[in-house]
Amino acid sequence: MRLLMKTTAIILALGLGPALADDPLISALSEDALRSLVAFGPDDQLKLAECDEKRLQTCAHIWGPPDADDATRIAIGGKPSGQRITLVAVASARPADFDRVLSSYSDAVPIEGFGPQAVWSAERAQISVRTEAGLILHVNVADVPSDDPLALSRAVLSLVLAQAG
Repeated sequence: MRLLMKTTAIILALGLGPALADDPLISALSEDALRSLVAFGPDDQLKLAECDEKRLQTCAHIWGPPDADDATRIAIGGKPSGQRITLVAVASARPADFDRVLSSYSDAVPIEGFGPQAVWSAERAQISVRTEAGLILHVNVADVPSDDPLALSRAVLSLVLAQAG
């Protein structure tokens, strides 16, 4: 999660993306979509699926068993405990913007099938993509136990891109 925040900070520092209040770039995934991608335990429930639509859009998806401290965390401005998939989207018309984002990666490996530029970072458990439509998207699955985080990230990204149209 710390590395995703570093990417987010770079995007903000670059001044990328318009205000998103009137035109969200992506939507939070539904509980059914999440359940199709990851295993929920018998007591797990979706605790949070929301997007913060400020300068860049960040969508948090958190699930897990009920936790008595979740209400306190939320009341003080935090998030509930549990497994998490985080999405970040920002509008960007210039390929050079993505190159600047990549400068924060030490282990970026190019991947195919998601637009003109896409990379995987095993260290971050994150796919970062620049789409033909001028979006920069990050899918972070670092907080989800997975035998194949790259495959999980690809599946999440495919759903996000399908929803974004």
